[in-house]
Amino acid sequence: MTTKTNRLCQLGVGLFLSIIFIGCGGNPTPKPRGFIRIDFPEKQYKVTSLPCPYQFEIPAYSGFKKLDRECDYVLWFPRFKAEVYLNYRPINAENPLQGYLDEMHKLAYQHQVKASAINAKTREFSEESKFVLEYEIEGNVASSYQFCVTDSTSHFLRGALFFRSRPNQDSLRPATNFIKQDIDHIIKTLEWKP
Repeated sequence: MTTKTNRLCQLGVGLFLSIIFIGCGGNPTPKPRGFIRIDFPEKQYKVTSLPCPYQFEIPAYSGFKKLDRECDYVLWFPRFKAEVYLNYRPINAENPLQGYLDEMHKLAYQHQVKASAINAKTREFSEESKFVLEYEIEGNVASSYQFCVTDSTSHFLRGALFFRSRPNQDSLRPATNFIKQDIDHIIKTLEWKP
């Protein structure tokens, strides 16, 4: 090696070590924890006009997508990348209520592998012939909230909330709680058509 090349190598190594020592000096300053800011829209509702034996009020900031089966829809919340799958089934001798309830229980407990808890609760609106079963599933699961509404003799409507994102309970909690309020409004305004 020539002296000139040797000097350039020494200079390069010296410069590299200087940058490392200067960059590593000083006390580190912790950064504040960041949170996602979500601006929620004002709650406004409109009545559905579906060709089905039920109707209810939906949020003005949502819309419907039709699924393959009759009276099965997706209530879409584009702002939150959230979907509520709604499946309607008639209750009759060939399709008893207990079969639908067993299927719902099975679908909710499929999340048991990832769930930290599954809480079930029931509500009754007897004057309106509405009985509600809800599953709140805690943990990083695909569907953290599922419900069904029935009159126990003729109608069964099942719903499940999904987000089009990786399941992370902590980051999705604000949007989940916001949409659960809308689902509660849907349940309360649900009317069976003759």
